[in-house]
Amino acid sequence: MDDTTMEDGRTAGEGDAAVRPAAEQRLEGRIDMVVSSIQARLGPAVDADRIRVEVEREFASYADARIRDYVPILVETRVRLRLARTPSPDGLPRARSRSPGDGHTP
Repeated sequence: MDDTTMEDGRTAGEGDAAVRPAAEQRLEGRIDMVVSSIQARLGPAVDADRIRVEVEREFASYADARIRDYVPILVETRVRLRLARTPSPDGLPRARSRSPGDGHTP
């Protein structure tokens, strides 16, 4: 067995293509979930494409995180707060984002 052959007979990198798309699909699913949640909370006041760009950028900042279970929650919170603070294009303040259980009904 040389340096590039693994114990199961595969060469290094062989099979990685099958693993990578699955990981990318999971990431894409998480991004979609966070984008949908933010859209539901902020409403139409924020462009969906802008939300997606911000969410993708924030997920990328956690690319080297050792523990990834909580990354979607962290991403959603940071992006939602950042977008809620950003003035709307018409100069009007954005509506405050409400969390479930904060005592207010939508």
